[in-house]
Amino acid sequence: MQSLASTSLLLQSLYCKPDRPDEMEGVEVVGGRVINWNGYRVLGVLATSRSIEISITEHTEKDEFVILASDGLWDAMSNEMAC
Repeated sequence: MQSLASTSLLLQSLYCKPDRPDEMEGVEVVGGRVINWNGYRVLGVLATSRSIEISITEHTEKDEFVILASDGLWDAMSNEMAC
């Protein structure tokens, strides 16, 4: 097992949280509302401001694994810890 210091990470995360000004604006432009009720939420319910995003990435033989996760993982764990 390699240490992270010698491993190249390809991070394709975009934190789509409704408390980001650009995300809040995007929600409001389409008629939604961001409410701070025990944390910022779209319409007081959703803690994320977008649906699933799909991206295509070419993998190589050197790739060991892929992590598919919701924003909840990244709220509790760093990229380095997850890898």
